[in-house]
Amino acid sequence: MVKIAARHLVSLLVVTLILGALIVNLNRPQADPRQKALNEWLQLSFLHADDPADRVLLKEMLDYFEPGKEAAHRQLVEDLAAESKRRRLEMARGRTEKKVLDAQTAGHILYMFLMFTLIFICALLISYYGALTLGTLRFIYQRQQKPSAFRRWLTALRARPDHWQAETAWVYARSLLKPGVIIVGRFFAYAVLFSPAYVLAYSFKSRFDSDMFLFVILLGVISNGMLITYT
Repeated sequence: MVKIAARHLVSLLVVTLILGALIVNLNRPQADPRQKALNEWLQLSFLHADDPADRVLLKEMLDYFEPGKEAAHRQLVEDLAAESKRRRLEMARGRTEKKVLDAQTAGHILYMFLMFTLIFICALLISYYGALTLGTLRFIYQRQQKPSAFRRWLTALRARPDHWQAETAWVYARSLLKPGVIIVGRFFAYAVLFSPAYVLAYSFKSRFDSDMFLFVILLGVISNGMLITYT
């Protein structure tokens, strides 16, 4: 168990280091700051670079807040119009702009990976100590040499009273009910333990969001996902 856990933890550490190095590399200054500035301007929802009125308003606003840079502002507005036209032509030709991995996206991926790591470690610890506890309880139960619930149910089924009365019928039904409930409960418990995690997930919830930390840990513990991970 220790070797298996160590192998998984080393894998998680390697992936964390790779994502961290990727974010550090993406946070470095880009080779084309001009293109980056154009992208930031064009991402503004209220700015329409194709509209001449918007371009005039943008230039006047820039001239007002940054006097003495009229030529740079004029060039920026022209570049925005040209870039917007280029993108429209590419969309008309059926070409979509390639999305690149930026630092923000990589940071979001790293956050999701860290959440997965935390959930995995919690589920791993709960499964490990839970297995030890259940193993101890099973050992104690076997040492007591009690018959199984199914055998007790068969014994109670065969012990039918010869004369049916209200009291004897109730005692007979109760002797069948207790081991029967245990059998049915164990059946559903084993069905849950050996069912795929996604089947259990969509059996309990129809949608998932980020506020399901405890539910995902419970899902990892009771499903066979942890069993597959350990083997």
